[in-house]
Amino acid sequence: MRYRRRPTCGAWRVAALGLWLMLWVPSATAQDSRELVALSEALESLTGTVAPAVVQVFASAYAAGQGVLPSGTALLSQQRGSGSGVIVDPSG
Repeated sequence: MRYRRRPTCGAWRVAALGLWLMLWVPSATAQDSRELVALSEALESLTGTVAPAVVQVFASAYAAGQGVLPSGTALLSQQRGSGSGVIVDPSG
């Protein structure tokens, strides 16, 4: 015989809160939509402007391993790193 797990009281509260929020929050107006479109276009323009200055750097090197082999013999191991940033130029 299998038992079905009943939802906890907390689950009902979360569902009720979600329903209440959906009914209470006013829908977006046409003005809100225009403002969001303008914001999106401004962010796209900004991204296009700064994109050439954004860099991502990858580096790899070999270094002596630490305690890999007994009697002080070192084994080389590969180490890797990465980073990102922007290039700042006084001329803009």
